[in-house]
Amino acid sequence: MEENSIQLRALKYYLIIFGVLSLLVFSTVPVIFGDTFLWQPRNLATELMMSIVYFSMGIVMLFSARNPTKHQTFVDFIILANILHAVVMAITAQTASQYLLDVLPIGIMGLLPLLFYPWGLRNYLLG
Repeated sequence: MEENSIQLRALKYYLIIFGVLSLLVFSTVPVIFGDTFLWQPRNLATELMMSIVYFSMGIVMLFSARNPTKHQTFVDFIILANILHAVVMAITAQTASQYLLDVLPIGIMGLLPLLFYPWGLRNYLLG
């Protein structure tokens, strides 16, 4: 894959933006925003564990943005993890419809990099 391809540059920007969001927003929701963006009933221990996962992912996303080709497996993990996260949220939201719109941003973040996946969707889907 050519290092300056449009797809690869788009993926780098995605990793940087999503990495910063993971560090500054997703990992701080339970601590800073309290009940505002969280599903009820709350479970602080689970929320903090999820925050640390997003914080860690954010650090690795920023690191991976320098050379996404070298970190293709991690990029694949991010795509799959966010798509599956959205699926679980959608299933869970069926019993709490007020949370159904929360699924959309997670789904978009998971699917977005597939639009400019530099290694080809066939490679992603079939290995």
